[in-house]
Parts: sequence; C-alpha cells; structure tokens
Amino acid sequence: MTIKIEQSNWSEASKRSFAYGGSFLYSGSDPDCYENVVCRCFKCEQSFVFTAKEQKIAFEVHKQYVWKPKRRCNQCQLKLENIQTRERELQLAWNKNGKVLCFDRNFLEEWLTILELIPLFGKRENSSAIRMLRKALLGGI
Repeated sequence: MTIKIEQSNWSEASKRSFAYGGSFLYSGSDPDCYENVVCRCFKCEQSFVFTAKEQKIAFEVHKQYVWKPKRRCNQCQLKLENIQTRERELQLAWNKNGKVLCFDRNFLEEWLTILELIPLFGKRENSSAIRMLRKALLGGI
C-alpha cells in the first residue's frame, strides 16, 4: 500500500531536513509515496509494520520529525503510554500531598516501579526521582 506524501504538511523541522524536496526515509520504489515499512520494536524486539497510513498521520498530522523512525510496536507503545499516564498521576499526587505520601510505602514502591519501567521502553530515566524514592523507602526523607 502506498499513500501520497504531502511534504508541505510536514513539521518545520522536517521541512528543513535533507528529505524535504528529495527522497524520503521510508519511501521505496516511489519517492513521492509513503510505503509500509517493517521495523523492529525497541521493547519486545518483535517485527511490526509501520504502515503508510500511520506514517502520513505521524508526519503530516502530528508533525513528528521525519528522520525519527517509530521505535515501538503499537502494543508496546500503548503500554508505555499507560505507564506514563500512571507516572503523571503519581507525580501529581506527590505534588499535592507529598508530606503524607512520603510515609506510604505502597505509594513509594508503586511510583518507583513505574519509574524503573520507563527506560525499558527507550525513554530517559528520571534518576533523581528514583534516588529520592529509594532514599524514602529506606526511611531517609
């Protein structure tokens, strides 16, 4: 399956890239069309297809940078989004009520577990929060 590339809809950063007006990263036989591409998931290492339709949405609607390929399959991406949502909820709870939550071992352990999962999906580790939580679990806050 192929879908016509409309480079004028790309992000400003993508328009400044080598691909703008030339050959595109994922185009194969037709440089003017997105084509399905087989990728390998960073997390589960399974092969998945980055479809032409997904590329069009990613690069022309969501304005993702064209030289940053998709790193996770849809299932792992959904898991990561759920983990990040829960991490934000825990951070907000901490911001509102940290003086009480610093004594809640279950809260601290859950938050630490969530923070330690995020780098497994290829995202940056929040090392300062992890250190703080480990210290709190040892009774240091």
